[in-house]
Amino acid sequence: MCAPSKSLLLLSGILIAACCKTKSAAPTSTEAPKGISAKAATSVKGALAIVNGVPIREADVTFALEKSQHKDNATKDVRSRVLESLITEEIFHQEANRLALGNDPAYVKKTHQMEAQLNAFKRKAMSSLYHRTQIFGKAIISDAEAKAYFEKHAKKMQTEFHFWQILYKGKQKALEAARAEIVKGATFESVAKRQFPKLPPSAKAPWDLGYLHWNQLPAPWQNIAGGMKKGDLSTVIAGPQKRFWLLKLIDKRVNAKLGFEQVKLRIKHLLKKSKVVALKKAAVQDLRKKAKVVYSP
Repeated sequence: MCAPSKSLLLLSGILIAACCKTKSAAPTSTEAPKGISAKAATSVKGALAIVNGVPIREADVTFALEKSQHKDNATKDVRSRVLESLITEEIFHQEANRLALGNDPAYVKKTHQMEAQLNAFKRKAMSSLYHRTQIFGKAIISDAEAKAYFEKHAKKMQTEFHFWQILYKGKQKALEAARAEIVKGATFESVAKRQFPKLPPSAKAPWDLGYLHWNQLPAPWQNIAGGMKKGDLSTVIAGPQKRFWLLKLIDKRVNAKLGFEQVKLRIKHLLKKSKVVALKKAAVQDLRKKAKVVYSP
């Protein structure tokens, strides 16, 4: 149903206000309005009334109340009067259409804007639902798959890394400049310490991360960390939420005691992400192939 014009909105507002102020009796929201049988009103699911075949539902009344001063005092009597005003407004709407008043340019423009908002909501909501049920929900990783991955990459996952880091948020160029300083001879500690001007002399260095297992490394570090040697300085690493890291590898060792159970969840998460990407790519290709898309000139 199209959005009402400004004049109709003003008229409906006057009608709602008048109906809510009057003390005359009105049918409750569970009663069928005059001229419409209770059977007809319930023939459309959720309809409180049907005006020339057009249903007015509970959601319509609730929406109207949300826009009024009575939203916190929605008694049955108030809801009934709002329903009556909506019936009247729908009658005016239908009559305006019969008179072809819907061709008004301002009305047409506003209607297209409202339809675009509704269509955008539907596309986003249904796409998310499809992704959740047909892609993410089907990207199941079994223990056997995870175990096979662990056995293939056991040495990498058992490796522990001792890193120092400098972390900047939203300052990639500043971090690149800091890296250039270190390359030219400045110590990593002196550059890292600038972020902590009030650090007590006895405090543990905040840039010293100690030893980290493979499954503790942020995803953007993992491919880079594997190729680093003791004493290496990384390039500037970009991560989510505009985070940028600079790493120095202090030490690297293999912890043979780190078993599959300790990293199983991390492996499953990693494999699930890969499977989601693959399933989404396949779905896009398949659905685009089936879809009939015609571009306008």
